[in-house]
Amino acid sequence: VFEIFFFPSGGGRWSRYLVMATGIYSTAENTPIYPTVKAIYSYYFDIYTQDDASRNDGSFNFQVISTADWDL
Repeated sequence: VFEIFFFPSGGGRWSRYLVMATGIYSTAENTPIYPTVKAIYSYYFDIYTQDDASRNDGSFNFQVISTADWDL
């Protein structure tokens, strides 16, 4: 589990944002990496990756997008 904390400018907590994550293929182990956004909270989110007894040398990227200004 990776917990990513962030503190938006202005000190306020975000209440409306989304997170997108994508894996980066591990060429060392010849395996894909599968990140999953497990939970989103007001100022942090959890990303899970697949895990088993094998070595996983891949990595992942994520993007945080504020939806506060979207007219939803």
